Formats: sequence, structure tokens, C-alpha cells
Amino acid sequence: MRKNVKKYLGEILLVFSSLAFAFEWYFIRNIFDSGFSTFDIIFIRAAGSLLILLIILPLFIRKFFHFEKVSRSDLKYFMLLGFITTTVHIFFNLALKYTTVANTLIILYLSVFWSIILGFIFLKEKSSIKKIFSFN
Repeated sequence: MRKNVKKYLGEILLVFSSLAFAFEWYFIRNIFDSGFSTFDIIFIRAAGSLLILLIILPLFIRKFFHFEKVSRSDLKYFMLLGFITTTVHIFFNLALKYTTVANTLIILYLSVFWSIILGFIFLKEKSSIKKIFSFN
């Protein structure tokens, strides 16, 4: 049993993270009702994620605290990625505040297909039916 858990640990963590992501709207709605702002919620989520990562990752990755030299272009990329992620979370929280959960989740889950379409247009990526179904 332990060998199977170790073998499929990535898949198990993916399922649990998907379940957590699928029900986050419930907690965000309740936090809005408690009087927190969008930025408060984003800060709480980011701080909680960082805390969980700092507790869990050293258990699985032995060289977790060994950092390589980060190049200037990588640093710019990470900053851009952080800005985009924060912006997405702001819009997601505001969408949950001002519209129904069903509308918000439909738009969110259609983002996979938008990624495929925009990747085809701007990055000239090749798409196939197998690739499209592997995103879901």
C-alpha cells in the first residue's frame, strides 16, 4: 500500500488540490460576508499557500533550500507571472462578489479553451484532440 501511495503521490496531491480549488468559492463568499476586501482575501490565500509550501516541500525535496543563481530574465519572468496571477485572483474574487458562482466557474473553466485558442493564434502551437482533452 505504501509503495502505491509513493508511486501515485503526484496524482493524489493533484486530486486534493483540484478539490480544494473547486470549493474555494464557498470560502471566498463567506469571507466577503465577514467584511474582508479583495486584497485581504488574496493576501490571506497567498500567505496560507506559502506557509503550506514551506511546511510540505522540505519533506519531499531534500535540496529545497538550495538556491541556484537566478538570472535577470528569470527574475523578470517571475515578477510578471506574479503580477498576472495576482490580477487573475483579483478578478476572480470580484466576479464571485458581483455575480453567481455558476457564471464565475463557467468562465473560469472555459479559460482552458481560451488558452488553447490564444496559444494557436499567438504562439503558433499545434493542437490536437488528444491535447485538448488532456487539459480537462
